[in-house]
Amino acid sequence: MAALDHTEDLTVCSICLQTLTIPKYLPCLHTFCELCLQGWIESQVTKSGRNIKQVEFTCPVCRTNTRLPSKATATNKSEWASTFPSNHIIVSLIDKSMIEKQKKSCDPCSVMKKDVQATQWCVQCSEAYCGPCSQVHRGMKATRKHKLIGLQDVLRDLKCLSLDEMCNEHADEVIKLFCVDHDQPCCTICGATSHRKCDTVLELSEAAINIKNKKEFSELLASLNECEKDIGKASMTLKEHLTQLEKKKFDIERSAEEFAGTLVTHTKALHSHFLKQLSEAHSRAVNEIKTNAEECSLQQKVISNSRQMLEKSRDNSSDTELFLQVKRTEAKRKDTETFIENEMSKMTLKQVKYSLSEALQEYKNVNSFGDVTVSNVYSVALSKPTSKWYKDGLHRMHVTI
Repeated sequence: MAALDHTEDLTVCSICLQTLTIPKYLPCLHTFCELCLQGWIESQVTKSGRNIKQVEFTCPVCRTNTRLPSKATATNKSEWASTFPSNHIIVSLIDKSMIEKQKKSCDPCSVMKKDVQATQWCVQCSEAYCGPCSQVHRGMKATRKHKLIGLQDVLRDLKCLSLDEMCNEHADEVIKLFCVDHDQPCCTICGATSHRKCDTVLELSEAAINIKNKKEFSELLASLNECEKDIGKASMTLKEHLTQLEKKKFDIERSAEEFAGTLVTHTKALHSHFLKQLSEAHSRAVNEIKTNAEECSLQQKVISNSRQMLEKSRDNSSDTELFLQVKRTEAKRKDTETFIENEMSKMTLKQVKYSLSEALQEYKNVNSFGDVTVSNVYSVALSKPTSKWYKDGLHRMHVTI
């Protein structure tokens, strides 16, 4: 069941999330529907606005920078995706899956936008046909000798699903050769031109003999499993570390909030104590000034009364009475002068001043709550490479003679 799920994952386009249609793969080996890839490339090219020979776009999955194939320069912009190689393995996987589910449609009918159940498979064309299309296929001169088998027979011999790989340099030529010197598959034209001076050029079928049992294949597969396992561990470690970072951030925020609360509480306490001191100092000053003001007011009343009595005596009393009043008033005046000289000289006006403590003055000038730094604690550890494939990064098959 797990293998089936994995196969279904491989046959799903990462852009449209549907079963791949005309699968095209990039140099990074990620595969997409031709139509989806075309839309992606056009959106990337529109953003870059560069000349076609300089066009680069990123893979939608791994973000690897990718250039258009050289032959794309002579192709209409709307057909750029078609210049990338087709993923025949994915096509075979999709065909196999559809045949197993008995949902394989007739390929010619599908081209005509018709959904007709297929019953036959052409070994040479690697296409499925319904009954009527099978008869037409048998009747055509070019395909009269092609071998048609039932769909269930295809599952007994999966080689029937194999498709010819086309040359990247010559789109109409099938890859039939393998250059050992350059470790590169090629078509007959490439073999006669680019590889004509090479020492060893084999038939592709000869180079692929017993490939599944070769040591290089098992080492490559083991290396890929090792890489996948190590990167999986690294990915898991990074995800776990993200959780730790979130927790650390929460702890720092809580600690900072608690400290900020402590500062606020302490500042409020200082402020409250300061207001109490201010109130007490103000009360003392006010009380002293009020007392002095009352004394001055009383002395003023005494002087005013003495003056009024003296004026009334002048206007209404005899000289004898006025004389006696003058003497009494002179005595009172001396008391007043003594009050002015002795008591009023001690009276002062009050001024309330406020000075911020040096510690608070420095705190007011603080422009940061604290410093935040991100440091490397440790690297994401991977297991040590063991195979030569892992060490050298030469993830390709070598053919030995």
